[in-house]
Amino acid sequence: MLASIWNDVVIDKYPVVACYMSPPANDTVIGTMPAEASQEWRAVHVRESQYCLQVVRCKDCNCCSPWRSSLLHLLPHRFLPNPVPAKPNDEGMVICNTDSHVFLPLFINLQLNSHVQKEEMGAFVIPPYDLHCPSVQTELVK
Repeated sequence: MLASIWNDVVIDKYPVVACYMSPPANDTVIGTMPAEASQEWRAVHVRESQYCLQVVRCKDCNCCSPWRSSLLHLLPHRFLPNPVPAKPNDEGMVICNTDSHVFLPLFINLQLNSHVQKEEMGAFVIPPYDLHCPSVQTELVK
């Protein structure tokens, strides 16, 4: 059904070509979430926040099948980094929490992530994904 819908779409003057692909055989399953996911499994595979849920495969071939793409080169920690609001000033981009900001594009965020994480540490070992989300600011330290 989705393939037939997507086949009717044109993006930037290019037609979309979509087709249904059968799921892989049981011996090539990408990885499945156990019915009763343990805290250990969740710690490795899941990042959950107010507005985002990320479930990713791990690097352990006994748990998940091997990666078939080069995504680990782009996301070495496997998860998307938290969105960071920034605004330009005389020295470049500065992290801010004001209304006059833009969120850094993903590739810039990835390149600056270690610098951003150091500035944002505060009381956190790893800054939470929703660190700059106003609706959860008061709940983060808890």
